[in-house]
Amino acid sequence: MTLCYAHFAHERNSLYFTALISQKMKEQQVLASLLSNLRNLTLPVVVGSLSHMDIWRVTSSLDGYELDNGHIRSSCIIGKTGMIDADKKREGDMATPIGTWPMRCLYYRPDRLEAPPSDLPTYAITQDLGWCDDPDDPAYNCLIKRPFTARHETLWRDDNRYDLLVVLGYNDDPPQAGRGSAIFFHLCEDDTAFTAGCVAILRRDMLEMLKRANAHSAISISHSPPPE
Repeated sequence: MTLCYAHFAHERNSLYFTALISQKMKEQQVLASLLSNLRNLTLPVVVGSLSHMDIWRVTSSLDGYELDNGHIRSSCIIGKTGMIDADKKREGDMATPIGTWPMRCLYYRPDRLEAPPSDLPTYAITQDLGWCDDPDDPAYNCLIKRPFTARHETLWRDDNRYDLLVVLGYNDDPPQAGRGSAIFFHLCEDDTAFTAGCVAILRRDMLEMLKRANAHSAISISHSPPPE
């Protein structure tokens, strides 16, 4: 009797697990179908958005680099080690990643200037804001609030570089550890020679350019000269 019951229990459990596996497989098939349909729906939106981007181009010039938004052309500076293919970019290499990076939002120092005219989402920098650049932390390449235990940089600086700061959408969707962080479009002074990987221009040029920035604006970084 004990053996018969054990056999019955084994068969019952086998049938249960077979049914459970079958159900899970069906759920996975439904999920895969939904994801496929979702990709089919969103792909045209993404392609459409890319085709309507307002591209600002960073290219080499005779005396360095320049940024051209189609209306204003300005000298700019980039990373100390120049440009690098985005798939080779690494944290701390002082290089500016090649590619097209959307402008996510604008930050400004409210104690030094008023919010500039711009159609970008605009936020005031506060003393507790920072940006995580620690590849081992889950908040890597994200805005954080200080105090913060992992390595980070503060956005409230003693110098004027972050008085106006545009966050660029590099390595943020989602962030990959060690592939580079805090790639911004920010200010520089006349005597600033390079950045740590960002793109930077003078304040007067930034203020003029920001008037034309919007949710479709992106900075394209390339060795190639801009199209005629």
